[in-house]
Amino acid sequence: MHDSPSSEPIRPSLLSADRLKRLIDSISGVVFQCCQSEDGSLRFSFLSSSCQQMLELDPDAVCADVSLLLKTICPESRDRFETTRAASAATLQIWEWEGLWRLPSGRIKWLRWRAIPVRQDHGEILWDGVMVDITVYVSAEGILQQAWEDAGRQDERRTRQLQQTLEQLQLMQFLVDRAPDAILWMDRQARLSYVNPSACRMFGYEAAELLTLSLYDLDANLSADAWQERWTHLQSEEVSSFQAVYRHQDGRMFPVEANLIRLQFGQRLECCAFVRDISERTAAEQAMRESEAKFRSMVENANDIIYLLTPEGLFSYVAPNCARFWGYHPAELQGTSYDRLVHPEDLPAYQKALDHPIETDGQQEEIEYRIRHKDGSWRWHASKLSAVRNSRGRVLSVVGIAHDITARVLAEQAQQQANQDLERALQKLQQTQAQLVQSEKMSSLGQMVAGIAHEINNPVGFIHGNLKHASDYIEDMLELLELYQRDFPQATPEIQTHIEDIDLEFIREDLPKLLSSMEVGTTRIREIVRSLRNFSRLDEAERKPVDLHSGLDSTLMILGNRLKSTPQRPEIVAIKEYGDLPRVDCFAGQLNQVFVNIFANAIDAIDEAWAEPSTQKPSAPPQIRIVTEVLHCGDFQRTECVSIRIADNGLGMSESVRQRLFDPFFTTKPVGKGTGLGMSISYQIVTQTHGGQLYCTSELGRGSEFTIEIPIAAELGND
Repeated sequence: MHDSPSSEPIRPSLLSADRLKRLIDSISGVVFQCCQSEDGSLRFSFLSSSCQQMLELDPDAVCADVSLLLKTICPESRDRFETTRAASAATLQIWEWEGLWRLPSGRIKWLRWRAIPVRQDHGEILWDGVMVDITVYVSAEGILQQAWEDAGRQDERRTRQLQQTLEQLQLMQFLVDRAPDAILWMDRQARLSYVNPSACRMFGYEAAELLTLSLYDLDANLSADAWQERWTHLQSEEVSSFQAVYRHQDGRMFPVEANLIRLQFGQRLECCAFVRDISERTAAEQAMRESEAKFRSMVENANDIIYLLTPEGLFSYVAPNCARFWGYHPAELQGTSYDRLVHPEDLPAYQKALDHPIETDGQQEEIEYRIRHKDGSWRWHASKLSAVRNSRGRVLSVVGIAHDITARVLAEQAQQQANQDLERALQKLQQTQAQLVQSEKMSSLGQMVAGIAHEINNPVGFIHGNLKHASDYIEDMLELLELYQRDFPQATPEIQTHIEDIDLEFIREDLPKLLSSMEVGTTRIREIVRSLRNFSRLDEAERKPVDLHSGLDSTLMILGNRLKSTPQRPEIVAIKEYGDLPRVDCFAGQLNQVFVNIFANAIDAIDEAWAEPSTQKPSAPPQIRIVTEVLHCGDFQRTECVSIRIADNGLGMSESVRQRLFDPFFTTKPVGKGTGLGMSISYQIVTQTHGGQLYCTSELGRGSEFTIEIPIAAELGND
């Protein structure tokens, strides 16, 4: 060939896009370009059109979803695919791989994959490659290899493989011969071609005898149509399971469970049957069914309600007799929660009882709770709960056994109510007795005080009334004596001697003072008599407005002798911090009784503090502080009350004593020193008669304070 004389050498021109496409399409294989992202995911950016023919996949669809192609790689080839890809990405060496592919139509192909990697600037790996169908070559190699083996040209490796295969076959034969289940091989006509020793033992035949039989001889109920149906089923499903009744050589029938497996040997098709004698299992199941029937009969006819709960508290079973006790059909409760029936107040206790067997694997002690009947009424039940667990200890359900105890609970409640009524009646009787005793005591004391006051008042009144006249008479006589001394200054010797003997000047000076002192004394006696009458209040038996300060003062005057100093302690000082109190509508005599009890206890506490031999004497002088004021009390503080606080710095009391302070007949004093009625009666007078409050605060060694709060306006209580 000669060069053209008029032009430069011809240069190959760049391929156009159309020519490049035609070139790619002419390649016997699939040209592809795939990319691995930095996160390791794979995607295809290009697949040639031959992908549709070779892989039965649309190239554009695969570029959009790479899983369409990857999932066609057979499982046994997938690991090798990923391993070679990782190695190529790490070393940037050519990616070569061969593997099996299962196409969407189900066909199997053997493909070879070869691609050149390039790392992109942004870290991705880009492969340009081609996939080639080598199925024919692999098959040819297999045929040649088989021919080589048939010709006896086996190398050492093949010999080892055959030896291993032989050992595996021997092991399989060993396992088959010693398998507990009968193993039978049979053909399309159900003729037996192989039996293992277990089959001989199961049917009572020698192996040679058994191989002369067919499955029809072992299963008298098997028809030709039924066998052909099973055989046809094996062609598509490969495995078929069924139960039947087979016959022993001695004529005995026994149940079996069989699994048929298809066996393919080239063009020859057989099936293998694994047969298991289930006589014992069938007998056990029958016994279990009978036992279950007995148990169900017992459960359904029991007087108790038996139910099952899931660990979450849902009913999974309820005995039919629940309709008799709860009014519900079991189907109405199935799958519902127990809290639908249990009374809201009893739910916490029931939940705790349900958790106990689940958490501790023990039976819950019997609990009592209320169940809502379908008609809306509440009935009392007693129940025990226990957990049912599987072999691994997981709780499957909780068994509940409940019985109706409504009649018993109602009887107990009635008895309890009767006991409470009797107890209240006894307390009322004790209070009434204490009131009668105290009232009689105070009535007698009041009558005695009033009688004494009356008897003293009359002569004292007479003396006090005549002291004025006596003073006037004596003053007149002293004036007359002065006139005599002025007009007759010279007295006779006898008169003069008598004047000197009686010390007339002293008498004239001291006699008015004596009369004045007598008047003060009678006035004091009259004040004491007035205080006694004010304290007894025998003429004020009805509620009326009263000055409580007067009652407090009268009480202090009555107890004045106990306030005086003794060899053991100094005088008790009464500190009065009176507020501006209005007159209070009350029973004055009863309140005076309260004041006496509180003041007397305060004085006793102070005496005990100063008489205690084992402790030092108190540093502060003994005192009783009385504070009165008006305040708001009652509900929402709408009622105006008077508050009287009486505090002492005596011995104080413990909390246990303070809590029982107002109990009838409770006293800390020795026998004969107190009856235990004073504070109890005082509490009733303040709270029940006057609708007020009486309470005490105290601390050992720090004294006590009693607070009386009484409404100013009349609020009638129990007189």
